[in-house]
Amino acid sequence: MHIFRTLIAASAAVIVALASGIPTASANTAPTVYNTPGGHISGDRLWNTECEKYSSNVVRCRTNIWATQVHLQGGRYVWKTGWTFNNLSYLPSPRSSWVGNNLGQTNDRWVSGGKTWRTECDTATTGMGGCRSYVWTKQVQAKKSGSTWVYSNTEGWVFNNLVLFSSSTIPAVSTVPNWVLDCPGQFIGPNGLKCGPVRVENKGADLAKLGYVHKIKSDVCEYWHESQALKNRGVSLIFAGDDLHAVMLTTSHIPTQAGARVGMTVGQVKALYGAAFKVVPKENYGITQYFGTYRQGAFEVQFRVKGTGDYNYAPLVPLKDSDVIAEITAQHYTDDVSWDGC
Repeated sequence: MHIFRTLIAASAAVIVALASGIPTASANTAPTVYNTPGGHISGDRLWNTECEKYSSNVVRCRTNIWATQVHLQGGRYVWKTGWTFNNLSYLPSPRSSWVGNNLGQTNDRWVSGGKTWRTECDTATTGMGGCRSYVWTKQVQAKKSGSTWVYSNTEGWVFNNLVLFSSSTIPAVSTVPNWVLDCPGQFIGPNGLKCGPVRVENKGADLAKLGYVHKIKSDVCEYWHESQALKNRGVSLIFAGDDLHAVMLTTSHIPTQAGARVGMTVGQVKALYGAAFKVVPKENYGITQYFGTYRQGAFEVQFRVKGTGDYNYAPLVPLKDSDVIAEITAQHYTDDVSWDGC
């Protein structure tokens, strides 16, 4: 039975042949959905990438996207939503690694796995220093007509993979890149972590699909709880309903952008931030307690010091330089830390 398919981005209202932009050869080595393992949110879409060694000196990454896929099965069009293949990316490697491999050299037509392929290299489409391969496949074209979808079955070339070549300006990548949350230079900023989707205002349902949270049911309510991978990195999360409300660090694994870490003294943090670091009073269920803060627009990095006695969440008096930071939090700036969540 022939299976036709097309992809519809779950958050979009139109049908597209591929639910993403297509990467091109580039000297940009920043983490992207195409070259970094882990779950991502980019362009309001959910992505999940796995990378592995393709050969001794070539790394291949497979990128999936959360989308709705339409199949023609048994004469009926069936819509399914979930993770579906987007593309393969072969990270930069020497051209010599691709001699005799149709993925890394121009070839207008070749056959593999019973399918017809074509590859183009160093064109305006691919960018210099790269190749794209396309596979001839059957597709469903769908258009909205009033309140109904109208389907048609077509055949054509569909982008499948990108090969990137290393050069004097593009270093070869011969080892599998770090997981997105362990990216080089990872830090916590006022709205969350620099690398990855653990950011204030992102949705719990989306983070669950990406594997960063799961739902726990208590005697009182259901709530999102961070994954073990986040716990291992000292990251805790607070949600307001389905919205990520705060990202908290309870260990020194991840610094702020200025280099502050849990375990430093207030004096050390002041030295890093200068006049941008403020000690401010905040309300906590009618009690005034003191916190350090670095504010950036509507967001802040909040520094909490433990208090004493019955009010051990935070001090009742302004912070001293010798006080030790127990927690760093990214959140919307607030002067009231009372929390009525589950």
